[in-house]
Amino acid sequence: MFASGLAVALGFLKRVPWQLWAVLAVIATGWFYGDYRYAEGRDDEVVRRDRIVAEAVLKAIKSEREAQAAFVGRGDERQAETRDLRKAAAEAPVGSKTQAVLDALGSAGGE
Repeated sequence: MFASGLAVALGFLKRVPWQLWAVLAVIATGWFYGDYRYAEGRDDEVVRRDRIVAEAVLKAIKSEREAQAAFVGRGDERQAETRDLRKAAAEAPVGSKTQAVLDALGSAGGE
């Protein structure tokens, strides 16, 4: 039964003109070449995307380090401002501590 089905299929394939086989070969070649080019382009895009992500991460790390350095650099200035505010609050009378701190902040911002 299998042999008779195979014989029928081979008989049909033998009756197909050679020009059709040539067209199918050209189409298959174009299909495989297109698939190859698509895969190649996809790989290029993956490499490009990975490079862009790596550059963005390095830029973020650099920015974070610069921000941290600026923050640490202002440490002495912040400590002096805090010391002045605490001094103003300690020297102010009991009912006006908030106003004394606000005045100190206003004068520090105006300098």
